[in-house]
Amino acid sequence: ETKQFKGISIDIIRALSIELGVEIKIKPLPFSNSIESLEKGDTDICDLFPNNERSKKFLFSDPVYNLRGVVLVRNKGNSIKVFNDINGKRISTPEKDYSVEFLSKRFEGVNFKFTKDIEEAIKLLEEGKVDAVVGDEAVIGYFLEILKLKDEMHIWDPYLYEEEVIFAVPKDKEILVRI
Repeated sequence: ETKQFKGISIDIIRALSIELGVEIKIKPLPFSNSIESLEKGDTDICDLFPNNERSKKFLFSDPVYNLRGVVLVRNKGNSIKVFNDINGKRISTPEKDYSVEFLSKRFEGVNFKFTKDIEEAIKLLEEGKVDAVVGDEAVIGYFLEILKLKDEMHIWDPYLYEEEVIFAVPKDKEILVRI
């Protein structure tokens, strides 16, 4: 609506830009594309959850903030009542999202339906094509509001995970981590 990028990572990057007196261009991408862009060197920094696989390709900053992963379900016909109910369910989430790694390690037979973003994932849930959506609490909450689906769906309590988010940079840009 405002044609302005918003979010905590954006705020931190903007503050860093002011502090350094250097223009930092912000390029919003679907998460799966942002990792590829960082790998190719098309972008210099990306916020993400660290893991062993990513540490082979990137250097990490200190933790920047904590982010919760949540499960979104329909109010009617919801078959997920406890964590173990996730086993064997159809779960929608953006490709390469941390939730895929998290769920794959802890649950069996999860049938992932990958989407380009959370908005698309929520629409699949609305259409009954998946049993749940898993992703970042703030993003899911935002789209629930925008799509006016708060009466039809709810974020399952408790949250699925809470992890520290860091900034990742290519290994050849070590100076960015120090900055």
